[in-house]
Amino acid sequence: TRGAEGDVIFEIQPGTYTEQAHISDFPGNGVYHITFRSQAGDANSVLWQYESTNDEHNYVLKLDNVSLFTFEQLHIKALENYYYGVVINLTNADDITFRENRLEGTSSSYSDFARRMIFTNTASPATVCENLQLIENQFLKGGYALYFETQGSITANTITIQGNTFENQRTALVVNNVNNSIIENNAFSATHSNGSYNGLTMNNGQTTLISGNTFSATRPGTAFSLNNFTGKAEILKNKISGASTGVSFGGLNTSARSLIANNFIQVGDGGTGYGIQGQGNSKVDIYHNSVLNIAISTTIQSNINNGAIALNGSGGNYKLKNNTFSSTGGGLAISLSTSNTYESDYNNLHQVPNGLANILGLSQSGYRRSLAEWQTANPALDDHS
Repeated sequence: TRGAEGDVIFEIQPGTYTEQAHISDFPGNGVYHITFRSQAGDANSVLWQYESTNDEHNYVLKLDNVSLFTFEQLHIKALENYYYGVVINLTNADDITFRENRLEGTSSSYSDFARRMIFTNTASPATVCENLQLIENQFLKGGYALYFETQGSITANTITIQGNTFENQRTALVVNNVNNSIIENNAFSATHSNGSYNGLTMNNGQTTLISGNTFSATRPGTAFSLNNFTGKAEILKNKISGASTGVSFGGLNTSARSLIANNFIQVGDGGTGYGIQGQGNSKVDIYHNSVLNIAISTTIQSNINNGAIALNGSGGNYKLKNNTFSSTGGGLAISLSTSNTYESDYNNLHQVPNGLANILGLSQSGYRRSLAEWQTANPALDDHS
């Protein structure tokens, strides 16, 4: 009943523990740091598991109106259940850190809210979880590894996701309504055959850094998707292979300009799509990227709906410099909507015909079949490409 009167460390002895925990407000909450960690310093030594059987108690661990908690080197697992599979429920939980854990959800054939491994509960008023940190964890299975959102128009200030591995979810990360986020040096992969696989979906943010991540899958889906940012979004030094779309964005409209640079993107294993796809109303610099689409188009229509880069919509302003845009299965190297403005030069534009239609690019509603045609149709673009 006295709560915490100083920082507390709970060291959990090796073993298997089948139980559910709900931690709520207590004396000293938010003043002292509480840590749960394996005594052996090894996530394989402590298995904490539970099978949920109803919506109200769908979790292994619930943190409810608490802050300053760290969980380290634990294996926390939701036991297989067709309907439920939440591992961690965060409700108004601030300054929470998960480090070097093995977090395991249940198998899912689709992105299922009941199988979110970590999620923020927006059911109660003014719910927000500030400063969540996921550092060097392993996430296995589940409909989502993390589903982070706030209630209504409320925003969280910070989230940090670094050095984790995300394996065989349907969507690894959903991060909505966060002002400042860092998604760095994570590995996303899927070998399942259950439909699509998406790496990261972000909506309604301010600034974000997405850097040094790897994404590998042979399923249709999108590696990274960003929409509606009021500050600068930076997508840097990522390596993407597989899926059908590498980077998709829209509404990155800021005077600071967003940046997509130094990425290696190969798409097409999971079906037709684009390496980079913009949906308009964005101000983005696209520099020094290597983008390859290997999807094989089977019709003329799929040729023109498939390729290395497409900047669609209206109201956008783009600068494209020193990129390689290549499509080897018949799709377009480059497609630019006439309702945006562009600066483009020093790019390598490459397309391999597939016997259906030899189209290098699409601009001003016309198909350009060679670099010379492209330069003639776009006299202000790609003089040195």
